Amino acid sequence: MVGSGKTQLTVDEAIAVIKKSFLPTVVIEGLDDVIVYRKVEDIGDGFISLLPVGGRDNVLSIYDRRDEFIDKSVAFIADKDLWVLTGIPSNYQSRNLIFTDGYSIENDVFRDVNVLNLMTNAEKESFGKELERFLKWFSIALSRNLNGDCSELKIHPNQVLDDDNEFDRMIRLNDNEIFPNELHDEILRDYSVKLRGKSLFALAIRNLSYKGRPVRHNHHSIMEHAVSRPGSLVEKIYSGVEKVFV
Repeated sequence: MVGSGKTQLTVDEAIAVIKKSFLPTVVIEGLDDVIVYRKVEDIGDGFISLLPVGGRDNVLSIYDRRDEFIDKSVAFIADKDLWVLTGIPSNYQSRNLIFTDGYSIENDVFRDVNVLNLMTNAEKESFGKELERFLKWFSIALSRNLNGDCSELKIHPNQVLDDDNEFDRMIRLNDNEIFPNELHDEILRDYSVKLRGKSLFALAIRNLSYKGRPVRHNHHSIMEHAVSRPGSLVEKIYSGVEKVFV
């Protein structure tokens, strides 16, 4: 696997790596994604290189410059992010560009692993309450983002949930702003697909890793579980890569 060191490749450096490689290459977002995507290295004759490039924007930027390495065999995997709500633009609909089914790979893993089944009834109840509380903030932030305000969506649930005063501040509406009820209800109905995946994982792990729990899970262990027995959503990504190279 190329690009596994601590130094993050720039877009130009990643393209230079692709141009020099004699192997088919799969461009992916980050190092954590390697946990799920490493199995694509075994597709076909088992000579495929994974290239983490430091995020979705970089994956798409490299895809936009694919004419610079048109003689190379390259596939791309990216999270849908907000396109899970708005749809994938036509210029990014391609056999070589494979998107997650949900907001991110964490959403697909969450559903494939059936993370809720790892919880006791009490943990499920706690998770549900925290999810509803978190979505009050997330819906506001997401609505602002969709309306072009670029509101921050990457705030950890702990920051939203663990301080009542901070929570009240974070869900305070601006002048003439209306709470986005339809968006909130849409995400709540389909949270495993449409809630930001890392936030979804963090909410689940709050209820799967507390002190005294007999088995304590973390982000990486759940991702690893998805690889040991791939479900339909992760398999769909593997299949998409296979169609590019085989």
